[in-house]
Amino acid sequence: MTMTVRIHMHNALGRISDKLESEILAGVHEGVQRMKECVEVDNVDISIVLEDFVDEVTGYGGMACGPEYCRISVDPLNPDLGKYAHDALPAVTVHELHHVLRMRSFKLKGLTKGWCGASVIALEGLATQAEKFLGFGVPNNVNGVSVEQTITFLQKLKPIAEDEEADYYWIYELNGMPKRTYRVMYPMGYHLVGAYLQKTGKSPIKALCDPWKEIWETGMKELGL
Repeated sequence: MTMTVRIHMHNALGRISDKLESEILAGVHEGVQRMKECVEVDNVDISIVLEDFVDEVTGYGGMACGPEYCRISVDPLNPDLGKYAHDALPAVTVHELHHVLRMRSFKLKGLTKGWCGASVIALEGLATQAEKFLGFGVPNNVNGVSVEQTITFLQKLKPIAEDEEADYYWIYELNGMPKRTYRVMYPMGYHLVGAYLQKTGKSPIKALCDPWKEIWETGMKELGL
């Protein structure tokens, strides 16, 4: 097997110009290279698809679809795709690749099974911290949200955090956070994992395979929860 990262651009109808398609591909490549500078990234498929499951400002979004591939979403109607292709897009790529590599570190029962609130918070916190660590700054979906603003939500999650059967899906909603936050789990994870990294002295790359339970318990303790 050839060990590689394969990038697929889905633009069959030509809704993205050749020039912009080249910029988008370059942005994804930049994200891959940033990750490769710190960790082995091989045997990953990245699909770039045209859809509006994206940040409304940048026009880019993403989703890790398992330990083998991720999807980068591009809104073909966003007029600023070129503007954000060189920073926001590589950051999205880093975020999703971090998810893919972390999913390889434990045995998945499926994309919707084997998860709990705490493991999701650890996953998203590590990925948002990785964006900052690799030079893209504080992600827009956590920027301006203080740790104090997340305490109530972490306290709410705490009693059920490790229960796979619990109803923790409210963390996928805004819960009164600014619209750009998209889901409250992002700042929750960012601050909890930030506390964990500060305590352990690790980077979000070095902590990529750390057990979610260790991250959750240490982060909560450091936050006084």
